[in-house]
Amino acid sequence: MRGTLAFVSRVHAGERKDSRLRLAIFTSEDKKLCYIYTHIGQKSFHCIECKHKKYVYVSASVCQENPDGSEYIRLGNTKHVCKPIKFSSVKNEVIKLLKNSGLKTKVIKVDKSKIVGEADFELRLSKAGVPNGRMIIIDSKDRTKCYEYFYRKAANRYFCCKCVTVSAVVVKENDKAFIRLGQKDHTCQPVKYEAEKPIIRKPDFKIFNLTDTRRVQRLVIFTTKAQSHCYKYIYDSHNSKYFCSECFSKESKRVTAKHLKDSEGTEYILQSKMDHICEPLTFNKKDFDD
Repeated sequence: MRGTLAFVSRVHAGERKDSRLRLAIFTSEDKKLCYIYTHIGQKSFHCIECKHKKYVYVSASVCQENPDGSEYIRLGNTKHVCKPIKFSSVKNEVIKLLKNSGLKTKVIKVDKSKIVGEADFELRLSKAGVPNGRMIIIDSKDRTKCYEYFYRKAANRYFCCKCVTVSAVVVKENDKAFIRLGQKDHTCQPVKYEAEKPIIRKPDFKIFNLTDTRRVQRLVIFTTKAQSHCYKYIYDSHNSKYFCSECFSKESKRVTAKHLKDSEGTEYILQSKMDHICEPLTFNKKDFDD
């Protein structure tokens, strides 16, 4: 991220004085709104308001890519829970704008073989339903195969599910994202690439909860907009998942689905990778009114 940031020193807020270095990251090129970060050590910063409001650590770090000393910001993956503020309100305080951070940052020499472009990776839901909790990187030698990574929040980076020590970090720059791979190479073999199953949102599914007469909780996933046909699932309390009753009755095949909520509390269904061997059934609400 270049051209949309400013370093600030000697911030005074009322009677409170704080001489720590500040970083302002603007939300657009007009530089009217920004998020204010505070320096927490070495070359790292975190958003002041996000921490104060909900103890959420939205991080950013200062990097150098060229020997001329030009700096850019590498953002973490955590999203803001605060609102951007007017930069004019920051300038009204007793501050000094700096040309650069003045931090001793290590010059990063870009190894192009360690850069993965947007077309070659995917951020997906984790198995627990966490957004961006899983990442797929397409194998550069065979696009039918890929490497799967999991996100480790404490390290703010992704690690190969098999190699574990092989890491990767998402870099956001000029509204674009790419992957910077770690120094270690894979010792594992890539796996077959499979497209992510689409997330099912309301009104394309309906859950029928337990009642005095209904002993089994059921899930219906509609296959038509008219809700005339569907797949019927039964809840498995032991595994906290639903499974298609028709597929299971035919060949004991467990085509599963999980009921989850996103960060905003909206319900959705996450399907398994397995395909149905049964055909959609005619939906009749009376079948579920017992």
